[in-house]
Amino acid sequence: MNHPEDVNEEIKYYNDLSARNDSELELLLAKQAQPQAPPPQIPPSPMEIYRSSYGKHKQVEAIELLWHDVAQLRLDLKPSSVLIIDCFSSADEYFLVIEGNKDKPEFQIDKMIAYRHAIANIESTVLCSRPFVSEYLYILCLSYWAILTRIHSQLIAAVQEKDGTKCQWYQDAGILALVSDILNSDREFAEFKEKSKGKFVWLRDRLEEKIIAAMRETLAGEESVDIAIELYQDIREKVDAISLNNLSQNNISI
Repeated sequence: MNHPEDVNEEIKYYNDLSARNDSELELLLAKQAQPQAPPPQIPPSPMEIYRSSYGKHKQVEAIELLWHDVAQLRLDLKPSSVLIIDCFSSADEYFLVIEGNKDKPEFQIDKMIAYRHAIANIESTVLCSRPFVSEYLYILCLSYWAILTRIHSQLIAAVQEKDGTKCQWYQDAGILALVSDILNSDREFAEFKEKSKGKFVWLRDRLEEKIIAAMRETLAGEESVDIAIELYQDIREKVDAISLNNLSQNNISI
């Protein structure tokens, strides 16, 4: 039989144990209610560091090559060629200049076709750069190439067919559809259509501005994904249509 003193000791022990449990439970609940520190980050492995730096290096390299080709096209397009593209507004103007300058290289059909091969070089750079640049930058550069190619194809056809209306590239349905999408602004597109002179220089400058801005965004990691998704399908179809027209027009091979 237990003595009263022993019973009292057992009661006191269990009361103390219950109090300690309640206190520990309160501390645990309070700790859980506090914001938890994020778990320690595992440092990247040497292979992950290498892949990241390699990818960034390839991205910079791709952008450098793209801009080199864009800049080279501007340098290769002589002022006299820009004059041909930009200043004709009628067949009479076209033939007046062509007949007066037919001995100059830039007006000779073989030289014009050779220059179109130079324009085609940018397509290879654009396609090879695609895995390393944003989709929006890829679309811009592809459109830049397609528009230049189509303009040049129209001028070759004008010389071969002696059809001055073909020099009015700014009325070509394929070019207009692509320019409308790539400018992505009703105001800019209206400004392009309203210009009576200097359409090509204006359009080239706008496209180069957009390409430079997209290059900076890509390097900064601020890629215009939503714009790219919205534009890609329409622009891709229009670029393909322009390419098919260039191949079939007058049986000129590229």
